[in-house]
Amino acid sequence: MSVARIHHIARIIEVAGTNFGQQELEQVLSALFTPEILATMVLNQYPQTPVIQEFQVIISEGVAAHFLKLDHIAASGLVPVVEGATRRLAEKHGLQARKFMGTLSGLVEHCKTHVTEKRIGNVIEIMSMLESFEMFLSKVLFVNTDDYAFTDGTNRHGMAHGLFADAAFGSPLNFYKILTAINFLTFMSALYFGGSGFVPDETPQSLALARHYHALRQIASGQPTK
Repeated sequence: MSVARIHHIARIIEVAGTNFGQQELEQVLSALFTPEILATMVLNQYPQTPVIQEFQVIISEGVAAHFLKLDHIAASGLVPVVEGATRRLAEKHGLQARKFMGTLSGLVEHCKTHVTEKRIGNVIEIMSMLESFEMFLSKVLFVNTDDYAFTDGTNRHGMAHGLFADAAFGSPLNFYKILTAINFLTFMSALYFGGSGFVPDETPQSLALARHYHALRQIASGQPTK
């Protein structure tokens, strides 16, 4: 998204203060994950991005599950993509660690060096983005479940090990957060191998897929399709 939109969202959070929680965040993020945006990502971004393309079917199934309101499946089904894509990006640069957190830290530091040496884009902004990504994975998505501080349940261990049952997670927000991590890995791949981190232009094929997503929403809500 544009910097202006980021500032707008930040202003919403600032004004709301302590009244801005996970439900409010879900409402804000829903505008960034429309059928049209996700359709062009599924067709025109993930399949063309090195490493991410190896998970394109899993991602597309997760997106379809989201629009069918299969929220537990949409979230938990995408978690392995984050770990798998992180490890594979790291392996391509000879970065191997026994534990995932070591691999993550090594990849982020390597990418910082790469961006700085190659002078890619706005280096300071990209450094901040990389640090935010590492913080989200280490402090939220992959943190020990006992140390998870939020109420929405976007935590890999809680999902994968059955520590979270029905009520503990399964909201669109889980999907938004995890897909955002995948989108950032897509951006990292572009930093290494070329390409854009922005949403691709719509195409006739992506618009057709978007209509399909709208139809899935109608099915999930019990409304008849036209």
